Amino acid sequence: METKIYFSERQTQKQKWIWFVVWLILLMSVFAIVQQIILKNPVGNNPAPDWALYLIAGFSILLVIFLYRNVLLTRISSRGVHYRFIPFHRKERIVSWKQIKKAYVRVYDPLPEYGGWGLRTVDTKGNGIAINMMGKIGLQLELHNGKNILIGTQRGEEVKKVIDNLGINTQNI
Repeated sequence: METKIYFSERQTQKQKWIWFVVWLILLMSVFAIVQQIILKNPVGNNPAPDWALYLIAGFSILLVIFLYRNVLLTRISSRGVHYRFIPFHRKERIVSWKQIKKAYVRVYDPLPEYGGWGLRTVDTKGNGIAINMMGKIGLQLELHNGKNILIGTQRGEEVKKVIDNLGINTQNI
């Protein structure tokens, strides 16, 4: 049986404040390396050892690469809800329609409910996970086994229409 795709979304890291902080740390570490190691001008009254400057710069470079490669892929198909949070998931995860008791789009508060954004393994009630990139709108899946999965989306209205059209047990935002 061929799988029909009703919705597909690709989210990348677009939060400007995160990029600002990461690039600022990287630029400051490069500046310190140039000043202290290349120009032989110690940075500050109590300069860090050279290895620490290299470590900070290396970490900053890895963080930039990680953020560029950080992608949340979501699809809704005739088989169920598919998601993959790169680089954390090596392959796509599928929640079949048989596993889903209730699916709906809702507004959520990332910090108090899940401790922020990203791959969050436990909500404040201890019975679900969240996979989100940014924002406050997500597809909530309540499973027959009592677990919950929240998948963040930037296109909540489209997801709601797809879920409504499929006749899944839903509720309004």
